[in-house]
Amino acid sequence: MGRLLLALVALTACQTVTSPIEPQPESPGTHRAEVRTVVAGDGRGGTRVWEYRLLVPKEPADGPLPLVVFLHGAGERGTDNELQLVHMPELLLKEGGPSFGGYLLAPQCPEDQRWVETDWDRTDPEPMGPDPSAPMVAAMAALARTLEEEPIDRERVHLTGLSMGGYGTFDLGPRWSDLWATLTPVCGGGDPDSAARFPRVPVWIWHGVDDPAVPFQRSVLMANALEAAGHDVRFEQLPEGTGHWAWGPTYDPGGPWWDWIEATRRPQP
Repeated sequence: MGRLLLALVALTACQTVTSPIEPQPESPGTHRAEVRTVVAGDGRGGTRVWEYRLLVPKEPADGPLPLVVFLHGAGERGTDNELQLVHMPELLLKEGGPSFGGYLLAPQCPEDQRWVETDWDRTDPEPMGPDPSAPMVAAMAALARTLEEEPIDRERVHLTGLSMGGYGTFDLGPRWSDLWATLTPVCGGGDPDSAARFPRVPVWIWHGVDDPAVPFQRSVLMANALEAAGHDVRFEQLPEGTGHWAWGPTYDPGGPWWDWIEATRRPQP
C-alpha cells in the first residue's frame, strides 16, 4: 500500500464504509454521473454519510484510464450532490463536451465547511492547518474507493479545483504527493512555505488578473515559490475582463487542458 493510502487509513480510522452504486439516468454526453457514498468523520467527533459523484465513461475501457479529482468552489457547497457538477463536470454530461475518456471524481463540501480553513480574500498567505479538513478527508476516502474499484491508471491521477477548490488543490497536492500526475489550481491560493513539499509534477496555475473574489497575488506568490523550489510551473495570467471566471478558459472544451491531462503521466523518480 502506498503512502497515500496508508495516510488515508490513519485519518479515517475505520470510519469508511461504502454504499451500493445507484443507477443514474443516461446523459447526452460522454459520461454518466453515478451517485456513491462513503461514511467518514464529520469533523465534530462523529461520523456522517458523504455523497459524491463519479463520472464514468459510457464507452467501455480498453485498459486503465486517467482520473481527474475535481474540487468545486464555495458557491457549489451543499448536500444535494448536484451543485458540484456545474462549471466543469457538467461539460462531460452534455453534448459537444471535451474529448476525455477517463473518470472524474466530484465530491461535495457541506455549506458550512471548507476544503481548507483559510480566508479566501486575504492578500497575504497564512499557514495551512496541519491536518486536512473533514470534507477533504471524505474526498480522499472517495478517491481511495475509486482507485480500489475502477480501472484507474495510477500514473494519470490529476487534481484540480476552482476558487475554494483552488485553495484545496494547493493544500491537498503536497499532502498526498506520491499520487498526482498534475496539479491545476484555478483562481485559488496557498501557503508558499509548502512549496518544497509539492510533488515533482507539472503545475498549471490559472488566475484572472482582475479577480475581485480571490486576490490574483495569491497565485503569483505560489507560482514564484514553486518556481524557486525547482518545480515545473506554468502560470496563465488571464487578462482583464476575466474576473473570477478563470475556470471558463481553463476547462474550455476546445482548449488544451483536457488533452494535457489525458496525455500527462506522473514522472518516474
